[in-house]
Amino acid sequence: MPAYELIDVLAYGKRRNMTMLTKRPRYFSLFTSRGCPYRCIYCHSIFGKRFRPHSPERVVEEIQWLADHYGIEDFDILDDIFNMNADRVFNIVELLKKKNMRYRFAFPNAMRTDILTEEVMDALVDMGTYMSAFALETGSPRLQKVIGKNLNIEKYLAGVRMAARRRIFSYGFAMLGFPGETAEEMQMTVDIICNSDLHAVLFFTVTPFPGTPLFEQVVRDHPERLQRLDYEGKDYLFKLTANLSQVSDEELTQKLREANRRFYLNPRRIMKIIRDYPEFRQLITLGIRFLYLQATSKL
Repeated sequence: MPAYELIDVLAYGKRRNMTMLTKRPRYFSLFTSRGCPYRCIYCHSIFGKRFRPHSPERVVEEIQWLADHYGIEDFDILDDIFNMNADRVFNIVELLKKKNMRYRFAFPNAMRTDILTEEVMDALVDMGTYMSAFALETGSPRLQKVIGKNLNIEKYLAGVRMAARRRIFSYGFAMLGFPGETAEEMQMTVDIICNSDLHAVLFFTVTPFPGTPLFEQVVRDHPERLQRLDYEGKDYLFKLTANLSQVSDEELTQKLREANRRFYLNPRRIMKIIRDYPEFRQLITLGIRFLYLQATSKL
């Protein structure tokens, strides 16, 4: 068990968290596994590329300990790929039910969406899941191979539908500006995201971080693209970084703005967000932020 007594656990509830919620007074984050066998070229290798999970018993013990000692009732699970092993998910949920442990769970680091099944989604609902991210990254089958994610896009969309149908607040991750990406491929990503059942989305610009295969590729092929990179205090949602694509900076910026407007100004999506957002009062804060970003041309 981590030495939680060495930190102020409850102080985390006052800090910004990884979900789309602005305030969560009694929440805490934890890892139930480390490592991911997929080899996306933009991703870190901090935890290695082999899936190494805690046992279901160990996971439930830690959850219960945090609940008993600090009154935590809302948990972020930050695993790279929590749903890698379906049987493990089922066993965790079964143990929680046996102990009558009813808490709320969010997965802000995303699920591997194309391996989700109806049975796993039902188990996540039984577990108390109310919010999750689902990472698409790119809608281009060609780029899915280039970046090493190899996501099945049709199964991705089916997984999002499973979650949204169960009223899990579902938000996507997408990136524009991959090496060699064309305007047409960017449009594929935007179209897939905007036509999906996602409640929300975060469009990022591709950033090559040191220690990743993507960074090594850029150093080798386009070292001049790294000259303007500054990793301090960057907002990767709205700021251009390296722009490794085939389009100009101006066109990429315009594509990001158009993508956000098209997604969020859809009346049906607005009503869906209002219906399913876990904390209705916090929507006002998010709405004001959205209008500010629109006014300052950051969206």
